[in-house]
Amino acid sequence: MLRFNIHLLKKLTARTLIHLYLIVASLFGLFPFVWSLSTSFKSKAEIYSPTITLFPRHPTLVNYKHVIRGVGGISSSAGSYTLILYRNSIVVSGFVVLFTVLIASLAGYAFARLKFRGRDAIFAFFMILMFLPSGGTLMATYVLMRHLHLLDSLLGLILLFTGGGGVSLFLMRQIFLNIPSEIEDAAKVDGASNTRIAFQIMFPMASSGMVMVAIMTFISVWGEWLVTRTLIRTAEKLTLTAGIATVVMRMGGETSAAGLVSDYGLRATVVGLVVMPVVLVFIFLQKWFIRGAAEGLKL
Repeated sequence: MLRFNIHLLKKLTARTLIHLYLIVASLFGLFPFVWSLSTSFKSKAEIYSPTITLFPRHPTLVNYKHVIRGVGGISSSAGSYTLILYRNSIVVSGFVVLFTVLIASLAGYAFARLKFRGRDAIFAFFMILMFLPSGGTLMATYVLMRHLHLLDSLLGLILLFTGGGGVSLFLMRQIFLNIPSEIEDAAKVDGASNTRIAFQIMFPMASSGMVMVAIMTFISVWGEWLVTRTLIRTAEKLTLTAGIATVVMRMGGETSAAGLVSDYGLRATVVGLVVMPVVLVFIFLQKWFIRGAAEGLKL
């Protein structure tokens, strides 16, 4: 009985220490984001106040008003420059997510279930490409996009980002490999074609993996900066992450000089606008993400 109590005590102690560690690590990770989000709702006087507070005493939307509406020439003839950047990011991210999920699902099913000559060699080639850094191939990418007349084009970004889905292909292939082959064999006995098996049987069973691929693709495309800044020349065609620095530089100097808001308030607001869509997507789809990761990472 005593040995059982000691074993139970050790188990509870270990679990408590693990939970404490996770709580402390979470606080370290969340504090900068919470601080930036809180600062974005503070006035200039409260930001520079000697009394430091985590949450705003008198919340205000003045920082958001100046970032979204724009002042001093930052607004475009087509509307607020910040909203234009948001629109570009939504268009690029949305189409890339849609195309990547469709292509990765079809390719993953083919590499997992279909037998054709050179299948393993082609898959290995895609896995090698997955480890190539985007910066290392940036010059070749620029030359290719110039010859295809896709420079300074949202369509060029969509096609380029859709073509880099090695991780998505790997995950979808693993998910299809983990689906019992008896289900596919039964469908073939009933006379179902590969296309019908894929769309009516396999894809619904791999829906959690598709959601995981969609989340990962959205996060990577939404936060991409280097390739976009290299291929896009027109300011109104930039995405949010690539173009928001222009908002801060132009608005920061003028608004500070006018005494309206502070640079810190603007920067905190920009962080909130850029990060919030990613946080919301993960919060609402985290169950599917964890489920897809558990299914897709089984080797």
